[in-house]
Amino acid sequence: MRAGTSKASLVRGNLLPHSPLGAAVAQRAEQVGALVVRRRRTALDYRREQSEDLRIALAHWWSRFNDPLLSTLVTDALRANTDVQGAQAALRQARALRDVAAGALWPTLDGAASAQHSSAGGKSTGERFQVGLDASWELDIFGVNRSALAAAAATARASAASLGDVQVSIAAEVALAYIQLRNAQALLAIADDNLASQRETLQITRWRLQAGLTTSLEAEQALTQTEQTSALVPAIQTGIAQSRYALAVLTGRPPADLATALAAVGPVPQAAPGLVLSFPAETLRQRPDVRAAEEAMRSAMARVAEADAARAPNFRISCSLGLDALTLAGLTHGASVVSVLLAAVTVPIFDGGTLRAQVRAQQAALDQAGSTYKAAVTPGISNGRLTEITGGDLQAGMQVITDQKAAAGK
Repeated sequence: MRAGTSKASLVRGNLLPHSPLGAAVAQRAEQVGALVVRRRRTALDYRREQSEDLRIALAHWWSRFNDPLLSTLVTDALRANTDVQGAQAALRQARALRDVAAGALWPTLDGAASAQHSSAGGKSTGERFQVGLDASWELDIFGVNRSALAAAAATARASAASLGDVQVSIAAEVALAYIQLRNAQALLAIADDNLASQRETLQITRWRLQAGLTTSLEAEQALTQTEQTSALVPAIQTGIAQSRYALAVLTGRPPADLATALAAVGPVPQAAPGLVLSFPAETLRQRPDVRAAEEAMRSAMARVAEADAARAPNFRISCSLGLDALTLAGLTHGASVVSVLLAAVTVPIFDGGTLRAQVRAQQAALDQAGSTYKAAVTPGISNGRLTEITGGDLQAGMQVITDQKAAAGK
């Protein structure tokens, strides 16, 4: 019952049942109650929309860097990476097994045909032809098949979450390798500029030494600094080559194909200024590993119910309908109609403890799935709390770096 309705009833029934003032107060109470309900629904819809928007934003987080080449590399990796392809195949298998489990809930219908020729003493004694339909249906009163379907469906959802986990990992590796590449290219440009400047300084220092305007110590210091900077260049170049090779492996493309696209020096990707550094608690459930662990636990729970229901009686209805004739042409003219209806029940009496052991095995699997779920959730809560604590410090550090870059450019 709505809050406004209950208040109006109280006013009409107890306070002012027949007066105009009572009717006005009751009408106002109904309006207030309706307003409260609308506001509650609006708040729920807003939170639901915010959660959906956040889910979509997190699903394509690399687009927040506003780097078309990075987005292209991530898209190529998600399409061609062998780990992603393996996870996609596992998902197709899980969905097919779910459909197999769903089929067990429906009746089965088979068609049959037979031809028989008999002889005795080398002489033919007759022929017999039969055609018919056979149908059977397991009633599933205690839910064995329904539990199997629930377990298969949960396994399919877990496979989908595992695919998402692989995709997130691949996308993160591509983004990390790309950022490392751009960072190394920027460092190489800085090292080249510094090396050119230091070589000019070294040449000037040598001229000054020849003119007797400086000491040999300053010339040696300039030479040492130049050699140290020169020694950094090969290491940076090696890092650039390693990053290119890593991107080629992740995207499933030969390294030569990416050489042209990655040869040009580009800016280091920067996140948008409004990047969210802490997320609400419900976002934890959107993590693929957490969703996979949760669905695995649901599947284990359904397997326990399936194993327990297997100890109950099993009911099945079968029927057959067919035609029987002595000649093939007789099947369409004057054939005998044969019909059979059978109801059967199977009760497990003694199986050496197999069914009880199966229940214990599924319960142990459920305990294992619960432990896996806790192991997936607990670090996520800790990481989320750590992000919330250090988010302000990280933003402050990013601002300091920006200020330093601006000061260096002046």
